[in-house]
Amino acid sequence: MAYDKKCILCGKNKFATVNKKGILKKGGPVLKFNNIICKNCGLVFMCPQPKEDDYREIYKKYEKSRYAHENEDKTRMTAQNDVGREKAKEIHNFLKEYLNSESKILDIGCGFGQISNHFKNTFKYNISAIEPSAVLSKIVREKFGVNVFCGSFDDFYEENTEKFNLLVMQHVFEHFIDPIKKLSQFKNLFLPNGVVYIEIPDVASFKKPVNQFFDYMHPFSYSPKTFKELVYKNGYKIIKVNKEKKYRLQAVIALKSSSYQDVGSDAFWVQGGYFYTKIFILKRKLIDLCH
Repeated sequence: MAYDKKCILCGKNKFATVNKKGILKKGGPVLKFNNIICKNCGLVFMCPQPKEDDYREIYKKYEKSRYAHENEDKTRMTAQNDVGREKAKEIHNFLKEYLNSESKILDIGCGFGQISNHFKNTFKYNISAIEPSAVLSKIVREKFGVNVFCGSFDDFYEENTEKFNLLVMQHVFEHFIDPIKKLSQFKNLFLPNGVVYIEIPDVASFKKPVNQFFDYMHPFSYSPKTFKELVYKNGYKIIKVNKEKKYRLQAVIALKSSSYQDVGSDAFWVQGGYFYTKIFILKRKLIDLCH
């Protein structure tokens, strides 16, 4: 695969194509765009990648069809559904050892606000949120009383003066076109011993059809191996992981200088190199052909 740039993770420049199609929104039509894999480290990413301005235009154009509903009442109902409530409880149980009554939390990309709502109104934490969708940010602000910044993370970062104990990213990190920059920016948002919760799709383990897994809004697709290498090379360590979570990476990271125990030596983080990931995707394509 011809690509004139170096891999952001390992600096090498040999790549192979893993898929040429994907979606823009869940359940939507299949579109043509390439995802390639670094033959050295196994990082998967779109090629070519849209620019930040391109993504901003997509967010504006597809805001209701991708991120909300045409009917605002239906959007409000989704924000309060039982699925969101149970997910918020699950995430709280995963994170509660890092929290206390004084904790300050930032929910980055809060979406329908289920996590922000329950962390604020059920568990009584001090929580703020970021949400690029004007429709969703308005609902979360009015319905749940959450302090929501409407805009991108970079917009928030330029204006923000607060520090936090916990940053929450529930299926958000894979949307960043500049993950190294974001990991650097997070460091300036931490109170002492601050942590980051990240949940993302696992490109080396998924059950969706391949053309439904790859998403135009996901410039990078991570495996356990490439996620670990990314955070470790940028001053972090992995302090908790849910190995029972199928088809997802659910982890907590903290600065290497923090007092938390590093769990990154676990063999779980070996999965997802070049051959492992490419073979998995090929097998998944064969399954798709049989259905």
